[in-house]
Amino acid sequence: MVNTLSISRQLQEAGISRKEADAIATQMGQIVESNLVNKQDIKEVELGLQKEIKEADLSLQKEIEKVRTSVILWVAGLLIAQGGVIITLLKVL
Repeated sequence: MVNTLSISRQLQEAGISRKEADAIATQMGQIVESNLVNKQDIKEVELGLQKEIKEADLSLQKEIEKVRTSVILWVAGLLIAQGGVIITLLKVL
């Protein structure tokens, strides 16, 4: 919380009238307080980030599964091809 009384007093000591100093201090206090973050703001951001992290995690798990499947198919294809090469070499030799 902003101490507007202290601001007003300092402005008055600097030569500004009490009425003007109070108005300036009040406005400064409102500006500062309107830009402060409260616990609810933090909680909302936290929940949003948790949701985004969960979505990213699910997306990564799907991508990993796709890559895993591709690698398995690729290795299986190589094994079949290797078997074919070995059988061909045995027939030729």
